[in-house]
Amino acid sequence: MSSGRDKGTEDLVDQAFDLGHSFYAKAYQLVTNLGDATLKTVNELKDTIGGEPAEALNAIEPLHASLFGSSSRRNIWSSGLGGTFKQHLVLGLGVSASTILLSYTVVKALRIPKAISRDETQVILILGDYGDPIIRSQVLDFYRRNYTVFICSETVDRFKLQQEDFENLYFINPQSNDDLYKFTKLFENNWGDKVNKLAAIIFTPNLSYFTPGEVSLDILQYEIRSNILINYNTLLKILPHIPKNQTTQLILLNPSLSYNLENVHHPAEMFISGFITSIYKSMRNYDSLKVFMIHIGLFQVRGQLSNYKYMKWHGSDINKCLHDPIYRLIRRYNGNFLQRLFQRINTFNGRWSVYYMGKYSLLATFNCFPIILQINSIFCNISQWITHYTKKIITRIS
Repeated sequence: MSSGRDKGTEDLVDQAFDLGHSFYAKAYQLVTNLGDATLKTVNELKDTIGGEPAEALNAIEPLHASLFGSSSRRNIWSSGLGGTFKQHLVLGLGVSASTILLSYTVVKALRIPKAISRDETQVILILGDYGDPIIRSQVLDFYRRNYTVFICSETVDRFKLQQEDFENLYFINPQSNDDLYKFTKLFENNWGDKVNKLAAIIFTPNLSYFTPGEVSLDILQYEIRSNILINYNTLLKILPHIPKNQTTQLILLNPSLSYNLENVHHPAEMFISGFITSIYKSMRNYDSLKVFMIHIGLFQVRGQLSNYKYMKWHGSDINKCLHDPIYRLIRRYNGNFLQRLFQRINTFNGRWSVYYMGKYSLLATFNCFPIILQINSIFCNISQWITHYTKKIITRIS
């Protein structure tokens, strides 16, 4: 007499065997149905074409019988679930194909081309001095990406002769009411069949080579007037003429590295950084604007180590770390639905609208970073001293 434990074991084995047999029967049914369908198709072709090719096709029948057996044997293993299994298989393949197609469509929609189409007329207004190396580099980057670029600065008169060399590059004098009027009329009328769209306004003070050390009151007034007051006054004049059916992107570039480092070498830059932060907070109250602020770090400019000559560190690549991110920021804001949705999620619907670009721009916000810089500067001086005297000793020995 077998025990209850043995009986439970036998039941478990029987269940496992039954489950395995069920899976085998389903798989066999699927293969059998495929074989039957193939044979039926071949017979139809045989009856249609006739002749010697049909006799050659007769060889398929014994091959099918050897692979799948007789019909009676197939009926023994048939479970009746082959149709359901095939339905599930087709459904799974359909879902997989739909998922792949949807993923490809989403990735393609989110992908940003290197430049906008020449058929588009997207305008970018830059409130800044074209004579600044970083600003000029940014202007030419927009120009290469097929944007129509307007530069507004009180120093543009000396650059207007270059306007003839560029098809979609224009200079505006903020003191000229005629220049400002022509710019604002762009969005009331179309250039031929093209619709003008104001893609972004970029408010940027000088980002390179501020006068180091203590400056006179006259120089300080000039820096604040040319970098802040004139651009801010121009912005207020243009705002009423912005198209009412769109929210325009305003990007403020903040040269905040000296301010965050509490560096007394550039007092004018510290003042200007504070003004930019105040303008950022003020402009966020305008419903017609979506405001972003970018803190600027170190960039390599014109063969110099960086845009801060008193710092002995290499700056970041200006194309990869400034031009490309700003282009993507503008492109997503003015892009298709998925691109705009991605930017909304990325910025928490505009609440996180402060960026840090360039070397040390983010690290400089930490309180301990100035101490790290001082320690690094001491080690650099020691390393230079050791290198200098090592060379002297080697020269004497040789």
